[in-house]
Amino acid sequence: MGLLEPGTFMNASGEAVLAAVRELDVAASELVVVYDDVDFPLGTVRIAQRGSHGGHKGIRSIIAELGTEEFARARVGVGRPTVRGDVSEWVLSPFGEDEIEARDQAIERAAEAVETILRRGVTAAMNQYNRR
Repeated sequence: MGLLEPGTFMNASGEAVLAAVRELDVAASELVVVYDDVDFPLGTVRIAQRGSHGGHKGIRSIIAELGTEEFARARVGVGRPTVRGDVSEWVLSPFGEDEIEARDQAIERAAEAVETILRRGVTAAMNQYNRR
């Protein structure tokens, strides 16, 4: 078991993931990818067994490089900007003082969700974390 934080730009995450998969000789189905999601309110954590990229450029890159959508995901809500604009600017900006507690709780819940995936499987994690 290992943890990877790609050193590439987010839009090229697939390059780092593919290199790690090859180096570690693991199947894509053994991966758990944790990423931000503007489609969920700040602090929300959702688990999925597989799926499309849903417009997320980092996940699009991983799918393209691996040639499959068959990997688990832990999506962490960061909310959507209240004014129209560049979403990438939003996700790269610092959290506001009023968001710090929700951010910290989301990080803790995401870590717990990944531990659940590793110990009990994706279905158990989905049942536990996708209800809230």
